[in-house]
This record gives sequence, structure tokens and C-alpha cells, in this order.
Amino acid sequence: MNAVGVAALASWLAGEAFGAIMFYSRSRRRRQRGKIPRRLHGHAMLGCCGLLSWIGFVLGKSVGLAWLAIGLLVAALGVGISTLRLWTRYSARRLEAGGPRQRYHATLGITTDEMLARAVEDEALTTKLVDDLVASLLARPDPAIRRPPRRPGAVVHTVHGMLAMSTVLFAFLAAVSAS
Repeated sequence: MNAVGVAALASWLAGEAFGAIMFYSRSRRRRQRGKIPRRLHGHAMLGCCGLLSWIGFVLGKSVGLAWLAIGLLVAALGVGISTLRLWTRYSARRLEAGGPRQRYHATLGITTDEMLARAVEDEALTTKLVDDLVASLLARPDPAIRRPPRRPGAVVHTVHGMLAMSTVLFAFLAAVSAS
């Protein structure tokens, strides 16, 4: 047996395990809402079919199965990257009415963007704006240092992605060396 092929197999199995954890957690939540995206099924099926082809290569030494497995793996990676948006919890946030910018302006007595533009153009108003800003910042107590929330799911996603990349590398090296 080719050592790099076995390393690819081990990496692929570990990646499938992490993928199964993600799929189970996501599909359980989606089932409660009634819909599981087809892309998730496609990604999982491409990965499993590629894994079966790779096992056939490792056991039977068929170079054609190795390249088939790599093709399926690359397709699975493409679909997996496209599903990344499904896994991310937060998208880019837009400033909405009453958002942080609007509250900050209201604190300084500025209610519209036009008033802010006028204040910036006039030197006396700019000085008053800066003085008010400094005074408001000094009046507030120091904010407590907050820890970012722990997201174990992010670790699972990251490890799954890293394993997928290492699997591609190992599989390609094993297929080239077997050719």
C-alpha cells in the first residue's frame, strides 16, 4: 500500500466524520423548520462517492479509480465552498435606523447627516463637535473587556475545511506517484 494513499484515506475519513457532525447538527435544525438544502446532500454524496472510489484505489491499485476519486473530491469541494454561506451564522450587517451611528449622532445633538456635514464644514461647529465628543467619552465609564463568545461549531467547520484541503493534497500526490 502507498503510504501517501493511506494518509489521504485517513484524512478523508476524518473529514467525513467532521462533515457528518456538521450535517447532523444542521439537518436537525433544518428539519424543525421543514427544509434541508439540496446542496448539503449533494456535497455529502459527492464526498462519500469519492471516498468509496478512493478505498477502491487503495485496495485495488487502480489508478483510474484514484483520478475518479480526485474528480469527485474536487467537485465536492466546489459544492462545499458554495454551502459555506449556509453554515455561517452572521452576514454583513447594515446600519439601520436607530443603529449605532444614529445613536452616536443623537448623543452629540446631531439628528441628520446634513447637520453633521454642516458641523464639519464650519470650524467653530467642528471644535464644538470635538469638545462634545471628548466630554461624552470622558463621562462614560470604561467598558468592561468582553471575551468573544465561544463557537465550537466554528472549530468543527475549520477542521473540516483543513482536512478537505489536506485530503486533496495527499490524494493528488498518491495518484501522481501511482501513475
